[in-house]
Amino acid sequence: MQGTARNVHHRIARTPATITAATLLAVYAVSTLLYLALGASFVIGIATLVTLVVPLVAGLYYSESWRPRWPTQQLVERVRAGSNPIGVAYTAMLLSVCPVAVFFNWVGFEGDSNFPPTVVVVFALCCVLGALFGPKHLAVDPSGIFVQRAYGWQCIPWRAVRSVALGDDKRTIVITVRRAGEQRVHIAKDSPLDPTLLLENILRFQPPKDGFDPASPRFTPLDRNGRDRDRWLADVRALVTQNSFREAPITIDDLRLLLEHDDTPNERRVAAAAALSAHDASAPERIRVAIAACDDRAIARELEAIAVGLTEADAQRR
Repeated sequence: MQGTARNVHHRIARTPATITAATLLAVYAVSTLLYLALGASFVIGIATLVTLVVPLVAGLYYSESWRPRWPTQQLVERVRAGSNPIGVAYTAMLLSVCPVAVFFNWVGFEGDSNFPPTVVVVFALCCVLGALFGPKHLAVDPSGIFVQRAYGWQCIPWRAVRSVALGDDKRTIVITVRRAGEQRVHIAKDSPLDPTLLLENILRFQPPKDGFDPASPRFTPLDRNGRDRDRWLADVRALVTQNSFREAPITIDDLRLLLEHDDTPNERRVAAAAALSAHDASAPERIRVAIAACDDRAIARELEAIAVGLTEADAQRR
């Protein structure tokens, strides 16, 4: 909850699928502009020629040894060899354009009017097939794990990762993420990768633990131990007032870390929020951050109640 982000997110980046989509989109855009500007008498032939030649050239330049580098990944492994995505899209275009045009002619788009819907359908088909059959990569660097999906990267920051392990089939890397659950990366049967060695290489990039243990016995004064909620939180707030932290010893910095740390037990997180609310001016902002990052709805409601109490108390003082 502190430092790097905890949320899994996706980013569109340079992948074989996006290269395919950009190539085809540029070709179709130019063809459509020529068609609209010059008329159908000879532009259909020009558009057809451009549509055939440009993806063919792009496909010939595509290298099967291509490795993505985004943003600064130090380990990049191809977990599925796949096929040349531009080649797959090119083949799909050749095989599908006539049947699709005939279909639209049959449903009522006669003559030149079937050109726009045919372009849209063939473009979508080519992009989907290129993405499905293209290669797939897994990349790792000190900031996190990056899994190549259909049209971009799924970015999993290390702070969001609970564990990385091999699945039961010994061909799947299972990444357990705090909010998103399990993210599975299957290694294709034809891949030369050794799953065990790949797992070891991935774990080498995992940052070391910060040394702070939120489950330490020295924080037991914050545990509820069967007390009702009001009594428990009142006792926790009184710890600061009575200077009992010196005996515990628990410091204000400890409370801040307990509130923010990913592995803090839920009761101690709530207790830390309550204690901070009594004596730390930065408590409202820290509690709001903790609420936004909280995975447990019940605990989030507890934190919200403390935040509301702070707001009301501040309003009364004014």
